Amino acid sequence: MKLNSKQKELCKNIDYSFQNLYLLEQALIHSSLKSRGLNNNQRMEFFGDRILGFVISDHLFKNYPNWREGELALNFNSLVCKETCSEIAEDIRLGQSLIMGKSESKHGGRLKKTILADALEALISAVYLDSNFNRVEKLILKLWDSQLKN
Repeated sequence: MKLNSKQKELCKNIDYSFQNLYLLEQALIHSSLKSRGLNNNQRMEFFGDRILGFVISDHLFKNYPNWREGELALNFNSLVCKETCSEIAEDIRLGQSLIMGKSESKHGGRLKKTILADALEALISAVYLDSNFNRVEKLILKLWDSQLKN
């Protein structure tokens, strides 16, 4: 498998080169592409959501020792919500790399916030599966850098 120009740009935008290109492809396949059956990004999205949640909660817990549980929860929720994830997905131009059904694509699927957020979580999972926890943690903290500063 070879990367197309949009996938190459995505890898450049996240500063990561996949060893296993199949993982990247699977992270980019939206469920609207029925011809791929179960081979879409939904399982990876599930896993990536948990990885993201752990990295962000770990960061907040370690960097804000004076915050009570309520402050941690409020900030955590705003950092991992669909809105924040979709903004980051837009920043890295993830939508243009998605592999989806023609109908979904025609109806603005590459710009839909839920699809972008889910694909970002799947991408996080793909990076983790392709490398290790330290690498995906670095990626998440880099992508979320401006949100974490706010």
